[in-house]
Amino acid sequence: MIMKIPKLILRQLYTFSSLRNTEQGVRFTIKNRLSQAELQQVEKIAIDGKALPLEKIFIEEESGEKIWIKDITPENPLHFPLGRVLNVYCQCEPLSIGKHTLEFQFKVQPFGKLKFDVQDSIPKEEEKIVRIPRSDV
Repeated sequence: MIMKIPKLILRQLYTFSSLRNTEQGVRFTIKNRLSQAELQQVEKIAIDGKALPLEKIFIEEESGEKIWIKDITPENPLHFPLGRVLNVYCQCEPLSIGKHTLEFQFKVQPFGKLKFDVQDSIPKEEEKIVRIPRSDV
């Protein structure tokens, strides 16, 4: 059963403007801004309606440790305290520049099954111009 928590509240878990293409595929950031919890299982991550294979998705912790999504189970949950930041990497083809819809479905203790979606964009790559520092004085 999917718990009825408003999507507007659940969307606060997603860090907007974090969607990026990387050498490893696609990356986005999740931050717990809501309540102490334990992630027990990720059931679905989809981009633009296409479910991604969970065995090709991992979380990189601040320490650099990788945690594969498929390894998160009720017997081996991921502690997700308030304020924790998770960088999620999806080994997939790069996304096109522009808006994309991301969908999430997961089980979390103590709330049960949760589901929400967000829209984020892959930005145009800005040309980095090397400038000579100067003083306005």
